Amino acid sequence: LFDQGIRLHTTVGKAFVPPTAAQLAGYSKRLVKGVTMITKGNPNLDPESSITYDAGVGYEQRKWGLDLDFTLFHTDVDDKISTTTSGNTSSYGNSLSAEMEGLESSLSFDVGAPLKWNRSLKFIVNSTHMFKAEEELANHTMQDIQNVADYTINYGLQYDDGLFDGLLHLRHQGRMKDKDWNAAGYPVIEYPSFTVVDLMVGVRLQEHHRIILKADNLFDRDYYEIKGYPKPGQSFFATYRYEF
Repeated sequence: LFDQGIRLHTTVGKAFVPPTAAQLAGYSKRLVKGVTMITKGNPNLDPESSITYDAGVGYEQRKWGLDLDFTLFHTDVDDKISTTTSGNTSSYGNSLSAEMEGLESSLSFDVGAPLKWNRSLKFIVNSTHMFKAEEELANHTMQDIQNVADYTINYGLQYDDGLFDGLLHLRHQGRMKDKDWNAAGYPVIEYPSFTVVDLMVGVRLQEHHRIILKADNLFDRDYYEIKGYPKPGQSFFATYRYEF
């Protein structure tokens, strides 16, 4: 930490992912457009393991209501579990290696701070941009890692005056690749990008009572993160909370 509001940070982390029971010993058949597709497990799978490094710089000035941060990250994965398809049969195997790197960024600006308001009106943005997401297969060819979006951006507007508060939140996800499990041969396709809008409004009553109204997927966007598994449509929620 520095007196001027600058901060530097870095972390190193290790992780592992064991194969699931289905990936080890599963067996299933599906009829896809007149073609019988078989998916079977691989009892010789090894767990994935990874190590991630990141380093970043941030800047905060409370009197201006400003807080921002940029973080570069790099992940190396060994024995990544991937789906392999040969003819009408799919199974699982360990890739030789995988590599992912990108940039995480965040920004918040409270308009009320420099204007010396007794309430907060905050613009917020955070995002992840992938520079690389590739895996090396057993035949030493490289391919894009599936189910990893090129970028994801969350942004919105947050308000709080002590009595009323609210959040208008938008999530925009970029394109990503995955197998089309509804087509014979399970070809790799690219999913379209999408934006989903959520809204939350809350009010505090006296000292202990709080009512929250929430709308998820406000504009009833038809979207999915895995083809064939659509996400929920427009939904409304009401919550009463007693705090003590």
